[in-house]
Amino acid sequence: MGVEAFRSHAGSRRHRSGGSPVESQSERRLGSDLNPIELASSKLKKLLRDGTERTVDGLWNLCGRIVDQFSNEECRNYFKHCGYRYD
Repeated sequence: MGVEAFRSHAGSRRHRSGGSPVESQSERRLGSDLNPIELASSKLKKLLRDGTERTVDGLWNLCGRIVDQFSNEECRNYFKHCGYRYD
């Protein structure tokens, strides 16, 4: 049932937009592949797995160290990559 609903939804988007599944830049930003939060969370999850912490306190400490690894420039680039303007 889920696959059928997805196919139906994807097909209706193609028809509305003249064959392209992406209608506008603002709608494109909503996709997980073009979402700055998804890009950052992907890196966060990888670093959490690599950290091999297994206690709650250890995970919180690791999260603090990981967040420090995200530079302002890197975060800005996530938004630029997804089509957002950053002035």
